[in-house]
Amino acid sequence: YIGLPHGWRHFDYEKKQFKPKTIEIPDPNDPKKKLKKEISGEEWVVNSVKESIKNMHPDQVIQAMIWHESAPGESIPTELTIGKKREVTDTDRNFGIYINEIGRIMRKHFPQIKLQMGNSSYSLGAFARPVRGGANPDYYDFIGIETPSQVIPPEKLQEVGLQGMVITKDMAKYLTGKDVKLNGCYEFVYRCERDMGEQTQAEWYMRDALISLSHDFVLVSPGLFFDCDRGYYNGLWGGSGILQRGPYVYPKRAYVAYAA
Repeated sequence: YIGLPHGWRHFDYEKKQFKPKTIEIPDPNDPKKKLKKEISGEEWVVNSVKESIKNMHPDQVIQAMIWHESAPGESIPTELTIGKKREVTDTDRNFGIYINEIGRIMRKHFPQIKLQMGNSSYSLGAFARPVRGGANPDYYDFIGIETPSQVIPPEKLQEVGLQGMVITKDMAKYLTGKDVKLNGCYEFVYRCERDMGEQTQAEWYMRDALISLSHDFVLVSPGLFFDCDRGYYNGLWGGSGILQRGPYVYPKRAYVAYAA
């Protein structure tokens, strides 16, 4: 994954483009000095992406993610419950303007990179609000699913569980008339064995993986590889590994389940 810039610090919603940036370049007359130069917002985005992918293998499938844990929020949509369309706000329109511009830039300069919107729980707002506001859904190669799940069974329909993706997928179909692909994120479905025991953790992780494959996820990555060895372990994500924390890093039953 690489990240893409967003927000008012970088984007001018009135002009519908990224803000110009001032960068430093080497002074041709004195290599020890730097000169300031203003470049367009588009050039700044392109240069940032080039810097991010310069060390990646040319055959690697690269996904650019927008909104890491920062996508616009959205509750269960009334369109799916009582058939009532939600009012489109100015904020929704701004989201749509942004998606159309970042999508245009990426398709123009980096057509090989897939665009994934959201690493924000079930990412409903990452899709619904910009599209209501006029975003071109063709710029969405994937909707990123990052549902915490924790002790929610894999098959239970609940927005913060894995099946929250069904709500997002149904809403995408409602708004566009076509299926929009879903995908996992590098943070995705985290379950701690201290809350459910090693056996249940292992079994549920495997069910998470099978369900994700049935939805054609490209990235399926429940939990961490190993638990964090500091205070972060006491949180939810930091204790969701398939190996125990350092220094011993003993395998849990989930590790064996993955191997099998």
